[in-house]
Amino acid sequence: MSLMGIDIGTTGCRAVVFSETGEQLAYAYEEYDIQRPRPGWAELDAAAVWESVKRVVSQAAAASKSPVKALSCCSLGEAVVPVSEDRRILGPSLLNMDVRGENYLEDLGNELDPERLYRINGNMLGNNFTLTKYLWLRDNAPDVYRKTFKFLHWGAFVPFMLGADPVVDYTLANRTLLFDLDKGWWSEELMDVVKLDREKFPGCAPSGTVIGNVSKRVASELGLNPDTVIVTGGHDQCINTIGCG
Repeated sequence: MSLMGIDIGTTGCRAVVFSETGEQLAYAYEEYDIQRPRPGWAELDAAAVWESVKRVVSQAAAASKSPVKALSCCSLGEAVVPVSEDRRILGPSLLNMDVRGENYLEDLGNELDPERLYRINGNMLGNNFTLTKYLWLRDNAPDVYRKTFKFLHWGAFVPFMLGADPVVDYTLANRTLLFDLDKGWWSEELMDVVKLDREKFPGCAPSGTVIGNVSKRVASELGLNPDTVIVTGGHDQCINTIGCG
């Protein structure tokens, strides 16, 4: 039996299979481009990236010659993908360097006391975080916002598309500015201030939490066992620090 790690980055994704003793059994990698439809905009074509993820998972699973018992994902930080309840992708994924949302910063600075925000979330206000992207989508892409079942960070989106429940780990949830570090859950106080719909946000769980199994349909397509366990991962930078000891 083996374990698979999936890494979804800004410009590429990889899947690596390890034995239970840590020996690398297989590796697959594929690159993709950042889309820039307008000056200052930067996004990922979520549907195209999902196809890349499926290809590397399939290639690594086939090359390992050892059944994958469990898998987990780490990913880039702030970007989210809007999805429907039946696991359809509803739009692109706005990256943290995308300028959309900058116009909300002044008002947010007046509405959110910086000391209170830091006490709840541990971060300072900035357009690199997901909060301003949610607001931009709400006000400028209302049809996408209305149809969205959940906004999922890439480390939660890929497991969801594989068959898991819609759950994000703490490290990625924290990059929204809306996560309460002490409670380990979304901050109702901050949600109320910015007027976002709590039901459009996934559940939260610590890294290493079992959140489901690969669905039979996806397992058949990718060469995985349908009972493969899916476990929460984390923000790639946090995972890097663990890897570095």
